[in-house]
Amino acid sequence: MSPRYLITASLAYIGLVILQVFILDHISIAGFGIPMVYPLIIMVMPVSIPAAVVLILAFLAGFGLDLLSNSGGLNAGALTFMAFARKYILDFMAPSAGFDKTSFPDIEDQGFKWFSMYSLALIFSHQLAYYFIERFSFDNFFFTILRVFSGVLVSALLIWLIALLFSPAVRKKKR
Repeated sequence: MSPRYLITASLAYIGLVILQVFILDHISIAGFGIPMVYPLIIMVMPVSIPAAVVLILAFLAGFGLDLLSNSGGLNAGALTFMAFARKYILDFMAPSAGFDKTSFPDIEDQGFKWFSMYSLALIFSHQLAYYFIERFSFDNFFFTILRVFSGVLVSALLIWLIALLFSPAVRKKKR
């Protein structure tokens, strides 16, 4: 990884955490779900990064968010679970020729249709882990599932919007 990528990824993480902690954590969709955009930082990591490194980075990113939002490990657990699922989802959704070593799982490299399916699968795994860790039981199972689906819907829309706004192809069209 180049130093430029590390700086860009670090700034993106800081921006997503600020957005999440100071704005989105205070929004609730009719008491059901919270929009979450911070999983985007793990979603768009290069395909060539080893799964173990992604798991460690996901845990550290979630832990940092837990410290800021006083959520007791919810974000670390859910983001680590999503990072675990990422490898299998990438393997399942890989092109027939495989991914290029320099490829990113983002809109620019893979296209919007591919990215939307990929992000929906990862957001679903994240939200499922988040709300079941929060509840820590299967009591009110259907209410928890309703929270998962409402969170997936709003989080996916926000993540797609952010991914489109910061896509280099979109920025070139603005000029």
